[in-house]
Amino acid sequence: MSGMNRSPSVPISSLWGKVQEYPAFPLATPALLWLAFLPLQALHPLAVYLVYPIQVFAVLVALGFQASRFAAPLAGPDGGVFRPAFSVGAGLLAFAAWAVVETLWPMPPHGFALPGHLGEPFNPYYVFGSGAIARGLAAFRILGGGVVLPLAVEVALRGWLMRRMIARDFLAIPLGATTPFSFGIGTAAFALFRPDAFGPELGAAVVLGIWFLASRNFAGLLLASILCHTLAALDALTASKWVLW
Repeated sequence: MSGMNRSPSVPISSLWGKVQEYPAFPLATPALLWLAFLPLQALHPLAVYLVYPIQVFAVLVALGFQASRFAAPLAGPDGGVFRPAFSVGAGLLAFAAWAVVETLWPMPPHGFALPGHLGEPFNPYYVFGSGAIARGLAAFRILGGGVVLPLAVEVALRGWLMRRMIARDFLAIPLGATTPFSFGIGTAAFALFRPDAFGPELGAAVVLGIWFLASRNFAGLLLASILCHTLAALDALTASKWVLW
């Protein structure tokens, strides 16, 4: 009789399976995984140099594993036409907005401080010299800031969050559909993924958001975003604007 009164247990694997079946899971997971690594970077001023390459690799793997599930929510019948030339132009315009805001936005001084201190949150050349380790870390930073993070954030925010803010069934909302509230929250959330460069990122996110509204094509948005952020990463590297990293 005691066995009859016992509530049935639900296996963890079953719960995990139900979570994976939720349509937002493949879209939100890479961005949430990126955020999960951020507390680890704060454990020590030098932790970022160990954590960041692992973070980039893990999120890239997550994007790869979930890529097969992106097609339905990101390339539905309402998707616009992919125009690569216009997307390149939008990416250059977004980088121009980044550069303009950068000149106006108050930035911490560009000193030679250890990571985690005012001025230099990430500078592998200051910590490791000019050898292979510093170059490898700089390459990971360009890959992360220029490609992996834009992919994860665009998929999560413009593919899911902004549509979810319009309706519970976000898949019923066409790509590029928005309200002033969802556009504002989505744009601000985009910039919050780069708090050290919130102002420039906000300027770029507005331009990219407008391009997405006009094109309604996710591939074109990704091309523009990756181009913009890769140029921003190269600009930070070549001009030693480490505070923007």
